[in-house]
Amino acid sequence: MALDEAANTNATLPTIVTLDNMTPTAKILAPDEGQIIGGPCSISFRHYDANLKNATLRIAAVVYNVTDVTEFTLDTTELIDGNYTITLTVIDNAGNVVDETVTITVDNTDPEVSMINSADLNGAELTGIVVIELNVSD
Repeated sequence: MALDEAANTNATLPTIVTLDNMTPTAKILAPDEGQIIGGPCSISFRHYDANLKNATLRIAAVVYNVTDVTEFTLDTTELIDGNYTITLTVIDNAGNVVDETVTITVDNTDPEVSMINSADLNGAELTGIVVIELNVSD
């Protein structure tokens, strides 16, 4: 404590500081790296930090707050077919950051099947071994 001649005082109070050099943890449990998915997809993950600030999932430039959950349902029908990176970002109050990513392929397009030799078989009475030629694409 400091005291001047006019009886003014200045006291310095103790300051408590939390030193945090630990990086948070982040792990995407599902889907797996390279998995092909369609329709509703459950994304499960875990994250931890003693001084957690927030956790987010980023998918196709959209960010979702997942600080208080460990599972998120993604409706892939809202995305066009293709490759996407899912990023789980965890930040603590000291500014330490960790990212965990997996890349998935969204495929909501049904495969197409057509018969190549349908004109040859149309209306024909079939006996014995018949070869049916199909064209399948996805």
